[in-house]
Amino acid sequence: MELNDNFEKELLEIFENFNRLQEDLTGNIWDLITVAGLNASYVKEIVASAKESDSDVSKIHEQLERIKSSSFDVVTTVHGAKDNLQKGLGSFENTIAVMNEFIAGLAEMGKHFENFKDLFLKVQDSTVKIEKTVHAIEDISELTNLLSINAAIEAARAGEHGKGFKVVATEVKKLAEQSTGLTKDISVLLDELEESIQSSNTSLGKYDQVRTFMNSKVEVTRDDLDDTKTSLLSISSDLTAAGKTVTNQSDSIDQIYSLVESLSTSMTLLNSTSIHITNNIDYQDKVIEKLTEQGAQFAEFLEKKNRFSGEQEENSGLIVGHDIAYPPWVYIEGGKSTGISIDFINTITRELPYEIKFKPQQFQVLVDELLNEDIHAIINVGWPNDYLKDKPLIHTEPYAVFEPVAFVHKENSGVGEKNSVDYISGKRVAIQKGSYVEEIVSEYTDELAYVNNDIEGIAKLIWRQVDAIITEREVGKYLSKRFFQNEITAVTEPYKRLDVVIILNENNTALRDELNNAIINHRGR
Repeated sequence: MELNDNFEKELLEIFENFNRLQEDLTGNIWDLITVAGLNASYVKEIVASAKESDSDVSKIHEQLERIKSSSFDVVTTVHGAKDNLQKGLGSFENTIAVMNEFIAGLAEMGKHFENFKDLFLKVQDSTVKIEKTVHAIEDISELTNLLSINAAIEAARAGEHGKGFKVVATEVKKLAEQSTGLTKDISVLLDELEESIQSSNTSLGKYDQVRTFMNSKVEVTRDDLDDTKTSLLSISSDLTAAGKTVTNQSDSIDQIYSLVESLSTSMTLLNSTSIHITNNIDYQDKVIEKLTEQGAQFAEFLEKKNRFSGEQEENSGLIVGHDIAYPPWVYIEGGKSTGISIDFINTITRELPYEIKFKPQQFQVLVDELLNEDIHAIINVGWPNDYLKDKPLIHTEPYAVFEPVAFVHKENSGVGEKNSVDYISGKRVAIQKGSYVEEIVSEYTDELAYVNNDIEGIAKLIWRQVDAIITEREVGKYLSKRFFQNEITAVTEPYKRLDVVIILNENNTALRDELNNAIINHRGR
């Protein structure tokens, strides 16, 4: 008898140790599943990003190759322009020298012109003097002619004695007539000469005006050439500096090109190996899925073991199912069920004659077990629920409210900003497959990205592949703090308020009524 007691005592001690080990192992398994899911989401986004980056780097590589070629052409063009400018400056220097010689020639011509002008004025003065002399000769000729006439008259009066004097008078008259003819001819020539001198004088005046105008224009041109030379020298200096800058830039582009070429090679290698990463992640997902099933089977085994060991009578407790992970409402921590709904159920059932046994499992599996009456109830259920509406199930009074809101990265949230539900209009929004707010959210945007869970959706938000994610307010806050260093924040009013209830098999109305009374009593406190 004593041997049996010792054996039973040792067996119970083994069971207790086994229970503690089971709790620790279960907690670690659920933590592993959660973190592995998060890491899988991250790795998938990294692989997808790497593929996009590989394509982008290839395009950058091509563009840099074109820039490198263009940069070489620019360097060649700048140096060519500089050489041509130097040649142009040489020709320009020659032009300025010729212009200076031309200006010196004009100055020399000006001096000769002034000498010629002085000589011309002297000729004009001499012509005037000659004209006056001719007029004096004309006067003398007229007097001589008059004198010859008087001599002829006196010779006629003298008769025979005046014949010799008459001959002299006649000759004098001829001489006077010849003088008069010659002076007339000279006067005509002088008039023509005066007219030519006047015309030449006018031409000389015009030439002087043209010469003065040319001098002024040549001076302006020389100044312009000097200014142009200064500008060309400045341009030459700028081209020299630009040539150095472009050469340095070309060297930098060569370095960047080499770095991008190395990056392109690395990205290509990463992209080629990403298939192995993806395959491993897919395998990890299958392992986690299998581990989840085995965890549930392990929990069932422990439940049977506990009943066998006498720790729990089969009919003395309630088996209450809940979703594996919907923190902070329900989740596993330290191998035990915890969360807002867990605390509530523990509170309201203290005065009921039941011991609560929580059973974490996938929601669809729990529903099947509830329909088969393998469990008594499922907590933390949003209601109304399209998935459950045609099933033979009943529900309790609501004990809480789900409030789905939009979460964004805090960089895009605004300080303390709370927006209306149409904030997501035109934005790409992540939403869990089968979410109860899908119909409502689709009214504001048709750019929905479906994800398997909220962690996967937040990972897409972190990677900027979506603009927002719709999830329950408390869930989003918990995940942001637990896994994302509070980088995710709520920015809208609730899109919907959904009652949180407990569901039971329709055959279990008595338990439903007991739970309802406990819920109502709790409200009154």
